[in-house]
Amino acid sequence: MIEYCVMQTPIPLNFNYITSYLPNVDIYKHILTADSVTFSCDFYFSRHSDIKINKTLIGSNSGPVSLTIPIVKPKDKLNSRIDNLIISSHGNWEHTHWGAIYSSYGKAPFFEHLAPLLLPFYTNRFTDNFFLFCNTLNKVIEDFIMFPPNFYSKKLSSHINVSPYYQIWNQTVENKSFIPSLSILDIAMHLGPEAFPHLLL
Repeated sequence: MIEYCVMQTPIPLNFNYITSYLPNVDIYKHILTADSVTFSCDFYFSRHSDIKINKTLIGSNSGPVSLTIPIVKPKDKLNSRIDNLIISSHGNWEHTHWGAIYSSYGKAPFFEHLAPLLLPFYTNRFTDNFFLFCNTLNKVIEDFIMFPPNFYSKKLSSHINVSPYYQIWNQTVENKSFIPSLSILDIAMHLGPEAFPHLLL
């Protein structure tokens, strides 16, 4: 189970947001329900940490699929700070991740619209800096689902759990039910611009 920096209270007063790779929809729900949001760079990466900033979950016909960006082992504490982390090219992970995304969402309603915006991140990565890569990638998806510019600063809802929404494997696999707590990519691929209003339900 992938864990993120999520407060455990039903309605958080302050949410400490730490940049991560394609955060799950619950992270965005927490952001929307918080009275205030703090964007923290004061986080030091450790492979043993409960907060898995370099991992995400996407859906598939066979259930959730975990994707991990490999991180170069930091030489010291300063280099382990989130904004100093370096992405490793080990294992051709970009090809693996894009293959998984294509396999999972190639037939999703908004794949053909979102895929061209995402593909360059996996075929011609512009930076080795993990923090910059994730922030830029996440912003592309946030813009695609039309989050308003000031959405981080307003309390818009009092619910935490993201309501079920259409997922392609619900219709193609017998007895499959809604898979919760997947990456923001999942709801973007399925609902497109309707994803943001859905998060407010």
